[in-house]
Amino acid sequence: MSKLNGIKILVVDDEDALRDILVDEFECEGAEAESAEHGKDAIEKLQEAKFDFVITDVRMPVMDGVELLKLIVQKFGEQRPKVILLSGYTDVSQLEAIEFGAIDLLEKPWDMDHLIERIKENI
Repeated sequence: MSKLNGIKILVVDDEDALRDILVDEFECEGAEAESAEHGKDAIEKLQEAKFDFVITDVRMPVMDGVELLKLIVQKFGEQRPKVILLSGYTDVSQLEAIEFGAIDLLEKPWDMDHLIERIKENI
């Protein structure tokens, strides 16, 4: 059985290649995955469909991952998807990310197995 069967994930990153890799990896694990280029694009997708998880880069143009996280908490409240932030460099600590409503902040490069495990732990 696949690790993420039935889970719907939105991947948000301004780097096309990274976004595509994450979508492919999640789909290989049985998840349904879509992508968004930045936070504004992600909010539009979140208003159109329900997602279980949002995996988002922190540093992006238009709307960064922390702004996206705060908007998800504000707009969707208790019905919101769970958010994991990814970053190579950020001014936000893991504790702050969790206080803002994320379930985790993983530093790039992260281990894909660890990321999948964090999702499984929070299903």
